[in-house]
Amino acid sequence: MPRTFSILLLLSFVWSSSGVKFTFTKQPSGSPRNAHSQLLASINVAGSASGANESRTEIGNINDIRYTTTVSVNGKLIPVALDTGSTDLWVMPPDGLGQFENTGIGLNLKYGDGSYGVQGTIGVAPFEFGNFTIERQAFLYVNKSTITGITDIGLHGLFGLGLDTRGASPIKTKIASIPGKDQSWGASVLENIFNQHPTQPNFIGFDLVRAQDMEGSKDGSFTIGEYDENYAAIEHVPKLPQFPLNSDRWTLLVDVISANGKSVPLSSSISKAPKNRAVALLDTGAPSTIFPVDVLDAIFSQFPSAVKFAQEGEEVAWIVPCNATAL
Repeated sequence: MPRTFSILLLLSFVWSSSGVKFTFTKQPSGSPRNAHSQLLASINVAGSASGANESRTEIGNINDIRYTTTVSVNGKLIPVALDTGSTDLWVMPPDGLGQFENTGIGLNLKYGDGSYGVQGTIGVAPFEFGNFTIERQAFLYVNKSTITGITDIGLHGLFGLGLDTRGASPIKTKIASIPGKDQSWGASVLENIFNQHPTQPNFIGFDLVRAQDMEGSKDGSFTIGEYDENYAAIEHVPKLPQFPLNSDRWTLLVDVISANGKSVPLSSSISKAPKNRAVALLDTGAPSTIFPVDVLDAIFSQFPSAVKFAQEGEEVAWIVPCNATAL
């Protein structure tokens, strides 16, 4: 039976002796360390003495569109998007990966509504992220992509942080379907990391931040193995159950949405969803909030001077004055 793990959005992760915290810190203007990144991250290994085991990497935010980091695959540093909406790792470095174990097993990974994705062959190579090392990590070595907002903004891959439930990882499913193959090497990065620490709790968390708005950006965090100190009390509060249970996504029920003190009517097309509730997907790969049009209208109609803009065949948009306020 696969091990399951949980997510704490706006919070963190835990492991006592091997936990890692990645802290988002706004980069001062005029000192661009990285052309793609407006936020820097410090990695601290829990239990390290005087920073003896500390290292640094970057956790970036590209125009509030993608949250990013850099991983090492086969010894090559590759900038990737962080994505809780999928499970697998794929890379498409423009200058290749050098010599590695390319199985030749073809696979397509689809995203969103299934109309876009990547295709390539499954490879195996050493993987490093912060202080985590995996000697044989399965990934998709991509030769064709129809995804926008990845390579066109300087990223060359995607780091899936999703569940390891049955069917959640197309790579693992593909390997399992091949008779006679050793299936243990098809695990996702997170599954491999958690399997290296079987006695430790296995959950992750994000405190997401904005980098491009005029109000500035507070520090945030991405943690593996420890709670963010700002949210340590979350350990003792009731956990929100996944819905639908055993889904291959980070999904849960939304009880209420309100604007200016007025509740927004909710409903869901998901089977067996309770009446007057909605099902939400927690997906860092698409940080923009997506609502049904009726919910969007109910929210933004509460903003004074807000104007709805829509043309036939195009997406609905609301134009909201910068000084507009609503609760």
